[in-house]
Amino acid sequence: MNSRDLFKELPDWIQEGVKNLYLAIPHSFRFGTFRKTRKLLKQSQWWSKKELKEYQMRELRKLLHHAYKNVKYYRKMFDENGFKVKDFCNTKDLQKLPFLTKDIIRKNFRDLIASNFSPLRLRRVTTGGSSGTPLNFLNQRGYSEAREQAFILTSWERCGFRAGEKRIVLRGPIITGKTGMKYKHNTKELFCSSYQTDDQHLFSYYKEMKKRDIRFMHAHVSSAVTFANYLVRKGLKHQLKAVLAASEKVYPVQRQLLQKAFDTRVFSFYGLTEQVVSAAECEYSDFFHIFAEYGFTELIDENGKTINTPGQIGEIVGTGFNNYVMPLIRYRTGDTAKYTHQNCTCGRNYELFEDIEGRTYEYIHTEDGRIISLTALIFGQHFEAFARIKKMQLYQDTKGKIEIRIIKHTDYTGKDEFEIKSTIEKAVGSGLELDFHYVDDIPQTPIGKHKFLIQKLSGGFCDSENNAI
Repeated sequence: MNSRDLFKELPDWIQEGVKNLYLAIPHSFRFGTFRKTRKLLKQSQWWSKKELKEYQMRELRKLLHHAYKNVKYYRKMFDENGFKVKDFCNTKDLQKLPFLTKDIIRKNFRDLIASNFSPLRLRRVTTGGSSGTPLNFLNQRGYSEAREQAFILTSWERCGFRAGEKRIVLRGPIITGKTGMKYKHNTKELFCSSYQTDDQHLFSYYKEMKKRDIRFMHAHVSSAVTFANYLVRKGLKHQLKAVLAASEKVYPVQRQLLQKAFDTRVFSFYGLTEQVVSAAECEYSDFFHIFAEYGFTELIDENGKTINTPGQIGEIVGTGFNNYVMPLIRYRTGDTAKYTHQNCTCGRNYELFEDIEGRTYEYIHTEDGRIISLTALIFGQHFEAFARIKKMQLYQDTKGKIEIRIIKHTDYTGKDEFEIKSTIEKAVGSGLELDFHYVDDIPQTPIGKHKFLIQKLSGGFCDSENNAI
């Protein structure tokens, strides 16, 4: 048994104490990478377009050289496509390389791992599977997450947030106990359950937020909307400085509701567990500013061609700079965005998305009348079983019941079903019956997309066009 497994065997109160001591150490001491990246971003966000492009070219050359030298999959793929790293002189040269997909990663998992990293530097990660096709991959321990946190904090600072400020967190954590709340003194975060959303719990969240004078909210939009609907319905007020919204698309009507409930602006952020693209709104506009220092981002049409027409919607493709353990080069995210060639009045020279179209939210209805977002139910949690599932789809035509359709990999076992079932039941409690169906195929929509939830119920927070109401 290794040290990590031994730690998991310790009582919860000891684990929590150790974690709190660790987290109490400032980022600058824990992560040299965090400190270095923060220093870079304070300067680079004001660079010219030319300086940003030069930085990207340096990072791309370094990544491509590493991939060819140390990653079997890329060495073979570069050779097959006649791609010479030494001849790489323009970002358009990347178009000579084929796209990377989740299916390719699964089929070539071992060949995508860099040979020059020891096992101690590998960190296994599982995506939430919002596309219906969860992904298991590796990133770089002590580097990937530290760099990620530097970009997140930089984005939040544009909203007025500063490290060490209090915030309420509504992002789907499973919180045991009757209150549905947990306050972490070391990080000044009030975690509130996205599963316990009856009026009694929501009022408790509101009272605790006011008592602690919390002025920032970090939330999945669907959970924030549930909270905001309650406050507006009850005529309760609490002004925030900002709502920091991530992981789901923010619709205009949701912005209006959140602004009404909390008398503040909603800032939206875009990112992925795969860490290939990061984009955020700024203090002056709701354009998504694409971090050039985070990776190289492309927008492609249905034929795989680069989009450069204002207003055109395409799929986001990313090449990330955060992960040398398992580099993701020209990775198809499955998310879509709207292209714009405008410049933002903030003065930053990043490329912009007019809007992120591909992040959607949907809800499950429990028998006792609760409405729970898919992010809280599924996407906000990382199931080990996801690594052994090809595709997954939920179907609901009766309140309190959902059918879980799964195309399983050969290594999927009854333990995986138990993990999914027990985790969801632990989070939701009573009022939701799960029925597992194992199938050979999950049909796509007429336009070739996978629909994660087929919802046959009317009412709730979504109208027939999946817009919040």
